[in-house]
Amino acid sequence: MLGAMRSAPGALWADLLAAEEGYVLLSEWRTAGDLDAFEASTVADAFARALDPVLAGERTKRRFSSG
Repeated sequence: MLGAMRSAPGALWADLLAAEEGYVLLSEWRTAGDLDAFEASTVADAFARALDPVLAGERTKRRFSSG
């Protein structure tokens, strides 16, 4: 997933960090539309479906905008 995210059109960077409660996937995108397109991709969908059975809690997503 991380490799696919890093090479996706519009991706500026992506990284995976270990946190107390699990993991945090961080990324920055050129536009919100680029992120939307990646989230709608088959790679992102397959990743989300594969995670669901092993999650201990709810998956959360947050978006921040600089403008």
